[in-house]
Amino acid sequence: MLKMFQRDAPGGGSVAFWEDSWQGADVASADEFYDIDPLKRWFDRVVRPGAMVLEGGCGPARYVAGLASRGVGVVGMDFSIRTLQDV
Repeated sequence: MLKMFQRDAPGGGSVAFWEDSWQGADVASADEFYDIDPLKRWFDRVVRPGAMVLEGGCGPARYVAGLASRGVGVVGMDFSIRTLQDV
């Protein structure tokens, strides 16, 4: 599944672009983000508790946290190491 990738956005293919975009992001807002996300209904229908999900390009881990809080096993990875360290 392709979620979002901003390669064509100015700077969207660089680590610095994403680190700047996600600066100050926190996992505490993950449930709020997940609850209003348009993909939530799809995830809730298809991804059941106990399933395993790998999210490549997870950024501030909003889907990781949102799915994990619903009993889904989730691994998030991103090329922005600073963003992952901040969350």
